[in-house]
Amino acid sequence: MQTHLTLTRAVLVSIAICCAGMANAQTEQERRSCSGDGATPDQRIVGCTAVIAARPAADVLLSAYRNRAFAFAVKGQFARALEDYDEAIRLAPNDSELFNNRGNVHRFNGDVDRALADLDQAIRLDPNNGRAYNNRGVAYRQKGDHTRAIADFTAAIRLLPNDANLHANRGVMYQVTGNYDLALADHEQALRLDPNLVVALYARGIAKIQKGDAAGGEADVAAATRIRADVARVFALRGGVEPVRR
Repeated sequence: MQTHLTLTRAVLVSIAICCAGMANAQTEQERRSCSGDGATPDQRIVGCTAVIAARPAADVLLSAYRNRAFAFAVKGQFARALEDYDEAIRLAPNDSELFNNRGNVHRFNGDVDRALADLDQAIRLDPNNGRAYNNRGVAYRQKGDHTRAIADFTAAIRLLPNDANLHANRGVMYQVTGNYDLALADHEQALRLDPNLVVALYARGIAKIQKGDAAGGEADVAAATRIRADVARVFALRGGVEPVRR
């Protein structure tokens, strides 16, 4: 009888160890998915939800809310992304990047004023956050405040001088305000930094046309359109305005 009980206990202990190992493996997989290691947005959401439900340490919880918010934003589920960013900011109220990211989600969600408030705070917390300056410039562009947009893109370029997209963003705003020489300089620099940035090639063509170089401009526009058929739409999304062309 004693031998039977001893064997039974041994089997139960073995099962417990096995099951614990399976649970730990599952938790590790969930954590990897939450951190985004090769995970799709849906997988990241499932993984982060499991991590959050486990009530981990504050730093792990913060990362889980941050990562799940990003995944929700990628899926266009902005309300749920904002809820997670709210929780993350509650845990880390001095994190500039959280305000930057939440500001972007507000902007994507059509609430530019809330976006600006968050981006203002991101810059207050970290005056060297070049991404926040760029994103605030985009928000000002959406409001039609081209002067402030240019100022913010300029600040972003000062901090991140090798980012081709920043030069292209400012170049388009210079075009809108009629500063075609400055626009051309920015688009030329964007293409030096990234020769594959098709929107900069297209925008350079439009700027040439605006300056009166129709042949040179149309050549750039045609080349850009051959590479990407919808490049005119991308240019418009950056605030670009097409001139009247014959």
